[in-house]
Amino acid sequence: MSSMANTLITKMAVTVYVLLFLLISAGCERELEIRPSGEVIKLGVIGPFSGDEKAKGLDGTEGIKTAMQVAPLLGNGDKIELVIEDDQNQPEQTVSALKKLANEDKVSAVLLMSTSASALAVRSLADNIKIPVLAMLATHPDITLGNNYISQLVFDDTSQGTVAALFVMDELLLERAAVFTSPDSQHSTALTAEFIRKFQSVGGVVTDTVLLGEGHDYVDKLMELRDKKTDLLYLPVKARELIAIEKATREIDWNPEIMASDGLLATVINDYSKELALLEGIYAIDFFASDDKSLKRSTQTRKLAKIHRSQYRQRPTSYIALGIEAYLVLHNAMNRCQKPGDRLCINKMLRNTENYEGLVGKISILENGKAKRPLIVNTIRDASAKFVVKVH
Repeated sequence: MSSMANTLITKMAVTVYVLLFLLISAGCERELEIRPSGEVIKLGVIGPFSGDEKAKGLDGTEGIKTAMQVAPLLGNGDKIELVIEDDQNQPEQTVSALKKLANEDKVSAVLLMSTSASALAVRSLADNIKIPVLAMLATHPDITLGNNYISQLVFDDTSQGTVAALFVMDELLLERAAVFTSPDSQHSTALTAEFIRKFQSVGGVVTDTVLLGEGHDYVDKLMELRDKKTDLLYLPVKARELIAIEKATREIDWNPEIMASDGLLATVINDYSKELALLEGIYAIDFFASDDKSLKRSTQTRKLAKIHRSQYRQRPTSYIALGIEAYLVLHNAMNRCQKPGDRLCINKMLRNTENYEGLVGKISILENGKAKRPLIVNTIRDASAKFVVKVH
């Protein structure tokens, strides 16, 4: 055999050996990567567990705990522990809770179940201490503006107000609407502005904008609106205000259509169930519909529903559904990190969530922290929330 042939064989042998070594090494590295670190990864949960808005916190946590039974561990086997703080949906308490969770409890990320005012209050703080916050319910369009560490799980008020206006015009075929708004609520004022803008842009007429306040005489105002031939009341208000307005329409024997905003039906079902008959036929933008036929096609959804039914009596509300989705989206982001508890990586992966299969459709969270997901329109019929339409 020639020396050239010997050299070639030697080189091939060395190459094969090197390749085998690299393959074995890679296999060992993969094996090491999936071994538990032995750490317990802490997740913070902030929400109202007392006060007027407690349904958000209680239902949301019920959803989180349901999802934890499907995915109790991270991909590497590390355990997950919840650290829960009650902020009563008060922004100053939300700030205190986030500081405690980040600095004392050393959580890796936070699920925020409070509303827009609380999310707006902590957005700069989240950036300053570099902790990822996933706002489950907050819909104000400015929450992620100029901030890198707070993301939204839900559509914002720009999308919601637009869909509400188009549903009224294109589906209900109504052209004259009055709007009731709460000037002390950032959520209500943002929705009011967007609904009016879109409704008027497609030819709708806003007959009046009513500012809510203490001791408001709804009857006199509603008589004025009836005289203006108003077809629909758009009510981005709290449940108790909605109920008071609906009772006042009954007093004057008037039956306009009513369109309400996100989360309201879940609050009514939880806290005002005796008033469901009164609210028969109202419409509302929502995050979830338990009778949406598309839910039956998801294996994961069926599994989650089975777990939930076995432990809780009530049907899943929108807040429960968002709790499930928030945990699973965060879990997915953490599993894409080499160190699942790494705040910087979790935040980056959260903002690179693409087409995650949620309960009612695909969820994406963009690099700017905004969410893309379906919107649902529900109605109250036979004392429960019923699916009307899904908007992608």
